[in-house]
Amino acid sequence: MNIKEELQLNDENAVVLPVRRSDKRNILAIGLKKGQVFKKHKTSLVTTLIVLQGKIEFVIEENGETHELQALDVFEVPCDIYHKVKALEESIFVLNQEK
Repeated sequence: MNIKEELQLNDENAVVLPVRRSDKRNILAIGLKKGQVFKKHKTSLVTTLIVLQGKIEFVIEENGETHELQALDVFEVPCDIYHKVKALEESIFVLNQEK
């Protein structure tokens, strides 16, 4: 599987590609065009975000804290806290979630 080829970015919304799902782990690839937002949400799973391409802004909704991340940056997503992701450039990132 080639993540970049499989994502098929579009102008309407973020694209989510399940890469692997098991009883212990989820791996998801997410693609955003410049300016698109991966809407506000939270997760109770331990999640590591890895940027493969582009530049994103990770925003923690509760306090407005922002983290600008670019290709090859790794970020630990805080559990049970609302956040969103905005693409500052066309971007692809991977979420590795431990169950």
